[in-house]
Amino acid sequence: EPSQIPSSIPSLNPSSEPSSTPSTEPSQIPSLLPSSNPSKDPSQIPSFLPSSEPSMGPSFSPWGSCGYNYDTKLVVGVVDDVMDSFQTITLPFTYTKMVVVTTPVNVGGMSDDAVATRVKEAAGNSFELKVVVMKQASTPNNPPRKVHFIVVEEGEYTKATNGINMVAQQVVVTGTQNNANPNDIAQMVQISSTQVANIPTARMTVLGQVMTANSAQVSIFWAHNGNHNYPPEKNSFYVGKHVNKEAITAGVETLGVIILEDNVEQAYGPRSFSASLGPDSVGGMDTVWEYAFTNSGWTPEVVIASQNAFTGLGMGWMNLRGASPFVNSSAFQLAIDETDDRPHTSEEVSYAVFSDCNG
Repeated sequence: EPSQIPSSIPSLNPSSEPSSTPSTEPSQIPSLLPSSNPSKDPSQIPSFLPSSEPSMGPSFSPWGSCGYNYDTKLVVGVVDDVMDSFQTITLPFTYTKMVVVTTPVNVGGMSDDAVATRVKEAAGNSFELKVVVMKQASTPNNPPRKVHFIVVEEGEYTKATNGINMVAQQVVVTGTQNNANPNDIAQMVQISSTQVANIPTARMTVLGQVMTANSAQVSIFWAHNGNHNYPPEKNSFYVGKHVNKEAITAGVETLGVIILEDNVEQAYGPRSFSASLGPDSVGGMDTVWEYAFTNSGWTPEVVIASQNAFTGLGMGWMNLRGASPFVNSSAFQLAIDETDDRPHTSEEVSYAVFSDCNG
């Protein structure tokens, strides 16, 4: 029923209950529906709004859903004070096959330890998250850290049916790479062109995460087109995991991969987002780098970023930079970190920026 769609959701706080009573007036529905659908007739609610709704009982947590029930079960958020031991992140939806991607925040650059995120037990309505110190700074600066995240249900989605062109997949990867074998695609998994047929652009925004922690060794998601110097293409698309310059001991892990179209900005429910494969201009932790993104007037809140391919001597992973990564409403700060030389050759980075609930 339209009356069950909440008109507001409280600020990010997993223990809180919604602070307002859902309106019983159909006239209140439009604030949670895309602006392109002005009708107040409940029969005109877009088909990508599922008939089932997330529970509003004690298990409900307002992590970035804005009270909106997406087909994709898309949730974004920022977790403060993530430590080096696993903590459970509870979500407002229950997933059949959850896909999670995270990006840590580095405030101090080279003066902060190099940390990467680890995810495990991503199933049902929660996942576990921690940060791992990969390399200590000259004066160790241990966690906690902020971590941005996105969660969606595995599937292939179209804008016409679901309101968004997106592919989300879990991918099991047996092999692992380091900088000695970056073009060994036998260690990677190929994504076929048919799997990304609903992505309308030639270039793609590819975001990813190692979503399990089966091995003691931390491994990092990466993707390329069969040549480590170039990002994935629809007809040549490989995903895998790497351990930078370290000796390989990592075993079988599951990746979470989210693919969006390139150079897109649009509304999606009460949020807006901007996603793209950015230019070859992001380097290492010795400098603060900026990416500009398209924004037609909304307030940015969450950024997910993944390095695509690598051209330097070492592999790495993405960090957001600064106490707030946003320089202004249409630019954010980021940098590549690694376990060896933390300066890094410039690379291309895929990113998706999401607005607050008033997007």
